[in-house]
Amino acid sequence: MPFEDFPKRLLQVIHALRLEQQEFGQVGRVKKTTFSNYVLGNSQPKMESLALWVDTYNINANWLLIGEGEMFRSNAEDKKKVQETSQESLQDSDPVVRRMETATRLLEKAGASPEKIQDAIMKILDSQNEPHTQAEANTVNAPAFADKCEWGMKRT
Repeated sequence: MPFEDFPKRLLQVIHALRLEQQEFGQVGRVKKTTFSNYVLGNSQPKMESLALWVDTYNINANWLLIGEGEMFRSNAEDKKKVQETSQESLQDSDPVVRRMETATRLLEKAGASPEKIQDAIMKILDSQNEPHTQAEANTVNAPAFADKCEWGMKRT
């Protein structure tokens, strides 16, 4: 029966998307132990979980459930969505991107202009290879960062 290979296909799609099992399970609103049972073939996912996975990752439902067709839907828009999801995963794992997002958020909150924010991002990129810079900190203190860059900004 084709559904017997469902656990294998589930693991294949997770690997193809370069996701962790826990992350994939969370998208389907499934607890870790429940997801483990899917992978082991001890139980089958509910329709809601399947629909969330198929929609979020543009998985071909026929392939996932019964092994027919391609792993992903072939529509150009669907491919773009899969690429965007993969890009978001990359951004989440890239410490430089996280620093830039943190700096942008804090500088916007501190009232910096878009030009000043862009300058700050450029400084972060320029300083990423310098040891012990403010840009390498896990969090950026916007007023201290602004003072260091000698920018006049409205402080709140």
